[in-house]
Amino acid sequence: MSGWQLDPQGINTTLQSTETAFLALSTALSGMGESVQQPVIDGGGGDGIVAGALQAFLVDQRDGRLKRIGETVKNTLNCTSAAANCYFAGDEQMAQNSITAAGKAASTSDTTRF
Repeated sequence: MSGWQLDPQGINTTLQSTETAFLALSTALSGMGESVQQPVIDGGGGDGIVAGALQAFLVDQRDGRLKRIGETVKNTLNCTSAAANCYFAGDEQMAQNSITAAGKAASTSDTTRF
């Protein structure tokens, strides 16, 4: 075995707490855009042009950039779990291959290996 020192319980706890935090954030952001229009109209008066533009911007960010970030987080959790499982099974080369594939998946969103 290499000099790696992995704690299965620590990895599991970290993966679970990361997933829990991500799900909470995802839930909080799910209504982003739609929920902002009326408060902006109420707070600024006006006819809703600015509120509509802000809503469209936030929905675009949520459905584009934030969705890709969410996919990256999900893929990272899956790749980390796969690499740790390979390591614990005694296959360091497979663990290293999983880590390499995780890096590729994070940068290209290609998760076909997983």
